Amino acid sequence: MKLKILGAIFAVSVFAILIWFLKSRSSQNSNQLEIRTTPISISPVNRHWEVDDEVLSMALSRSHSYWSPMLLSVSLHLIRVWSTSFEFPEVPNAPTPYSGEQLLKGLSNNAESRRQQDEPEYSSLFERTKHGIRVTTVTDIGQDYYNGAGHVDQLIAVFGELGISKNTPIIVSDQDKGSVEELINESIARFSLDQEIEWTAIAYSYWLTPNQSWTNRFGESFCFDDLASRVSKTTPGDGACDGIHAYYAASVMLRANEQHDLISKESEHALTEFLKNGVALLRMNELPSGGWDQNWSKTTGLKDGSAWEKGVGKISATGHHLEWIAIAPESIKFPEGLVERSIESLKTGFKTMDERQLRDFHNVWPISHAARALVKLREAQSGAKVGPEAMVELAVESLWFKEASESERISN
Repeated sequence: MKLKILGAIFAVSVFAILIWFLKSRSSQNSNQLEIRTTPISISPVNRHWEVDDEVLSMALSRSHSYWSPMLLSVSLHLIRVWSTSFEFPEVPNAPTPYSGEQLLKGLSNNAESRRQQDEPEYSSLFERTKHGIRVTTVTDIGQDYYNGAGHVDQLIAVFGELGISKNTPIIVSDQDKGSVEELINESIARFSLDQEIEWTAIAYSYWLTPNQSWTNRFGESFCFDDLASRVSKTTPGDGACDGIHAYYAASVMLRANEQHDLISKESEHALTEFLKNGVALLRMNELPSGGWDQNWSKTTGLKDGSAWEKGVGKISATGHHLEWIAIAPESIKFPEGLVERSIESLKTGFKTMDERQLRDFHNVWPISHAARALVKLREAQSGAKVGPEAMVELAVESLWFKEASESERISN
């Protein structure tokens, strides 16, 4: 009798192992997705909003690359503004500026990332796994807060925005060289609808071809409609960066859907309504001076120990909103004067920043979103890309530390 019981237990165990093995193989095979060699491109929509040189110059000068050390969290934000082909001139009594190529190297090479941050003991940005290459995020690493992407799949999304190839090298170590494609494979293997979803929706919209589903390491399958459902059901104000990333993700998904049918008509309608409701909130909760602050949705009060002090918080919220507004589909309409007033409010905000705020690298994060938004709006206005040389020229005009003494040089 005991032998029969043991035999039955053994058979069930073998059967369970077999099922796990088949699921694992199925998951690995199903993840042989078609990943674009180069991501799609999403251009801003021209709605004839004017961005003058003064506000653009101030925004760009406050998003400079004269930082020492160059923390990964800073470089990740800066490269979204400047892309990979810019180069600042050297300025007396300021750290040597980083170029776009150097920033990209620091975001794709473990050893260079540590060198730029002057922290040889920092944890690795990249880690090899059986599925690909994993990107370290700030939720993974405790004290090494700045040596990780701020959001899940943010780095993959940023690489998509930059338009670099999936074959771009990712250097884990001298003996382990991978590619951006392996970052995407690892992301798919770890995917869950319970994760922070916004940057994943952005990343997959840039990189994955339409009419596909993907399967994670647990054998669970998903599609773009699942992403759209999660994004469109976001509670206003809920989530990272005051909940505004969801509106940027919805805009990216809808613009990608215009090029390639990623989502169903039902999902397209849900995302469109989500953006329209966002516009209604922006209209209702606009500040008297234009723009918005961290309580733009009026659904959550400002918390104690808020990430940004009030002045920079307004720049952050307004800049984040203008980023998605710049690329929102033409079907999304904005009240007359709403965007123009928000641009003017940024100009006022930049002018009121004091030297202490200008020296604080933490403020690069919110300001960079405003700078990127203004560049995109200028491109929409002119119908042409704003080249790196023109951007640098505008930035250098307003560098507050050009005449700084040696004792006033900036650093982190």
